[in-house]
Amino acid sequence: MTRRAVRRRTFPWLSGAFSVKPTLRAGTKGPLRVEILHRRVWLWDGEEAQARPWHLIVRREIDTPTEFKYSLSNAPDDTPAPRLAFM
Repeated sequence: MTRRAVRRRTFPWLSGAFSVKPTLRAGTKGPLRVEILHRRVWLWDGEEAQARPWHLIVRREIDTPTEFKYSLSNAPDDTPAPRLAFM
C-alpha cells in the first residue's frame, strides 16, 4: 500500500500566530471554542489617495481546525482582538 504525502502551504506570518480564546460564546451544540489570528492590514481600492487600515480577523474553531472564517473590520485601532472575533 502506497501512501501519498499531503502538501500544505504554510505562510510564515501564520506560524504560531493563532491565539487561543477558550470560549467565544455558547452555541446550540455547546460552547464555541476558537483560535483567533488578528493582524492590521492596509487596503487600497485604487481610487483613494492612499490605503486605509483595517483589522483582518481569521478564526478557526478548535473542533474543525481546517475550516477558516475571514473578516475585515474598520473598527477603531484600539479594539481588542477578542471583541473583533465576537462581532
